[in-house]
Amino acid sequence: MSLSKSGCAFSYVCILTGGPDRVVVVDGKEYLFEDHPRLGPMPLNKDGSERKSRVPNRFYEAVACWTEQGKAISSYGKCVWRARPDPLKDFIHLEGKHWLHKDSPPPPGWEKTKDGFRRVELERKA
Repeated sequence: MSLSKSGCAFSYVCILTGGPDRVVVVDGKEYLFEDHPRLGPMPLNKDGSERKSRVPNRFYEAVACWTEQGKAISSYGKCVWRARPDPLKDFIHLEGKHWLHKDSPPPPGWEKTKDGFRRVELERKA
């Protein structure tokens, strides 16, 4: 065996073993991916080759949820996962960084309307 100029016996590394191929359903569409233990999910084409086209971010969110929830597989061979709850579903956006819980009374300078809240001018005290 000859050594390269750097003194190493090999000039490149080839990882031949990946994780098992899995199927996750996102928004009614099935995505095939390789569940690599170190490199994470790699989207695949139906023939098992690496997918060059982009996949939606919801795919990665689904795989992250599936991983956090214990990597359960259904009897049909598909990943079983539940979406994370929306942390802002009970809040109404006022403006900028200001949010208000839907059951709270309006803060000073705001009034409730049928569509949400709107800013009102406060009377200045002389």
